[in-house]
Amino acid sequence: MPMTHTIQSSQISLDSCSAFCAPQRWLVALVLGLLLMVGTLHSASAQTTTIERLTSPNARGGGFYGFSVDFDAASGNFMVGALAEGVNVSSPRGRAYIYGTSVTAPPFLRATLDPPIGPIEGSSQWGRSVAVGTSAFSTSYFVGTPLDNNTTLTPGFPVDNTGSWSRFEFLSGSYSRVRTYELGSRDRARRLLGIGLALDGTTLAAGASTSADSFSPGGRVHIRNLTGVTSGSNGATIASPSPQENAQFGRGLALDGDRLVVTALNYDDGGLTNRGNAYSFIRDPATSTWSQEQQLVPTGLTDGAQYGRAVALAGDVAFISASAQDVGATPDAGAVYVWMRDPATGTWSYMQTLTAATPETDAIYGYDLSYDTFTGTLYVGAPREDISSPSAVTDAGVVYAYQQDGSGTWQEQLRFASTNPQSGALFGAALSVDSDKLIASAYSEDIPDGAGGTFTDAGAVYVYDMVSALPVELATFEARLQGTTAHLQWRTLSETDNAGFHVEHRAPGARFQDVDFVSGAGTTGEPQSYAIRIKNLSAGTHAFRLRQVDLDGTATRSDVLTVEVRTPAGVSPVWPNPSRGLAQAEVTVGAPGRVQAAVYDLLGRRVLTVHDGLARPDAPVALQIATDALPSGMYLLRVQTPQETTLRRFTVVR
Repeated sequence: MPMTHTIQSSQISLDSCSAFCAPQRWLVALVLGLLLMVGTLHSASAQTTTIERLTSPNARGGGFYGFSVDFDAASGNFMVGALAEGVNVSSPRGRAYIYGTSVTAPPFLRATLDPPIGPIEGSSQWGRSVAVGTSAFSTSYFVGTPLDNNTTLTPGFPVDNTGSWSRFEFLSGSYSRVRTYELGSRDRARRLLGIGLALDGTTLAAGASTSADSFSPGGRVHIRNLTGVTSGSNGATIASPSPQENAQFGRGLALDGDRLVVTALNYDDGGLTNRGNAYSFIRDPATSTWSQEQQLVPTGLTDGAQYGRAVALAGDVAFISASAQDVGATPDAGAVYVWMRDPATGTWSYMQTLTAATPETDAIYGYDLSYDTFTGTLYVGAPREDISSPSAVTDAGVVYAYQQDGSGTWQEQLRFASTNPQSGALFGAALSVDSDKLIASAYSEDIPDGAGGTFTDAGAVYVYDMVSALPVELATFEARLQGTTAHLQWRTLSETDNAGFHVEHRAPGARFQDVDFVSGAGTTGEPQSYAIRIKNLSAGTHAFRLRQVDLDGTATRSDVLTVEVRTPAGVSPVWPNPSRGLAQAEVTVGAPGRVQAAVYDLLGRRVLTVHDGLARPDAPVALQIATDALPSGMYLLRVQTPQETTLRRFTVVR
């Protein structure tokens, strides 16, 4: 789950909708050797293929199947939450589902995750939030239950709505619950832990957005560090830098590596009620300490804008929505604000505001967001927007797709609705995308009950393959890494008015830039082969795509390929050596994990602890070895990383 997000949903009821506008150009794209049938769309530069429309295997009226979704491309699995399903019709506890995906078959159900009987009570909203991600340990699955009552603090007197989250792992052939986490005795009622979840690697952030007293008004975020398949440790607790009762700090979360963005969509400011707020936090990999980086609030927010309804984060770009922001004279139309961080200064700056091309009142544009780092595409849900084709449906709901142009400006590429349009189905209310596969829900869609009636607000989930269409038949597009050089090769089966290909490159933490141009063959029915090399790549993930240009100037983009340039893992020699006062060394890891460093004398006794913390491949750990208290002699620096244990000999002199 390269990019992590959570949905911020108030419980509203709608239906799903869909109608694709005919494309300006109809072509078949053969991308990476995989032939995909492309559906009709609003834009020629991007296409969708609906893989499947899913409904709950335990459908019921008001079940809200699809209230939350999350997809993990590394495992090919995705989760769906249905916060009001359950065997008890009058007081349902909720359900969650795990699905698998396949290149050759539709998505399939792997497991149904029911809440444990006893600890989780009725109407607890099990499945209000879900998160799935793959780490070095395993693929882990999390379910948030914000209205869970804590029965362990005072037996016989449950504390209402403290909330909880549960972790599942695939063990011994089945998906097993290995942990349910509740807040401790100092935490009062109505914390709503689990109303939002964000997962990246071995770090889980869980929002507890409400407080009923002054102990920590406005909510908090609780960090959990995963240390094994069934183990973990509690990390930091992050409180709002601007505490305010009912601001719902922690409702919106986005986590990427050591950076976390937290929103408070009901924050009041300057006479504006529920204006909203957002903050970025950064973790020190050496100490695992989180600190505030910056407050991210644009100018021009209107009363009730609910800035922070949804948030997405990827490297140095953040997207934060205000789903009830007025746009011009259109009230409550919704907007998305784009922020960019300067790696040199560490400062975030507002860059751009995205709105619907034709803003609508109460469209709640930006109700959810999801960003695909694989293709550099932002998806925005507007679940109350109307559609007019193939027939008019009010409040049907649509999803927008945006990409950056050559100048760095985000441009709309696509607007589409569901294949089963209904008024009020809330299509686009929950989104999750990873590596060109998009999960979009309509959690208030009505479905047949199998007996001639209807399950109202039962919900549905749509799974899409998003694929770009080129005016050439692209047989292959491949990237091969040799050292720090990327070798790009592509082959076309035929070309029509093809002026050539711009090669675009996105370095780690940067945006796409045009780095080369390769002339095309014009119009030909013969296969053509192309190849270039891009040298001296830095450590990290590099992305490449083709921008094909017609003779008339029309341009379309290919899918994105990525290569991972790894920094050689290892431990530097200790310097200066001999050392007097302060010695240093540097540790580089090949994969995220824990680094422990200590100094031993020649008798094998540990005389100094130097470091114990998490590290990433792109952030070497600088070891500071204070030798002032050590007598003269020879010592060993022992460094343990996830890959190996290394010894470095050095001498202390007085």
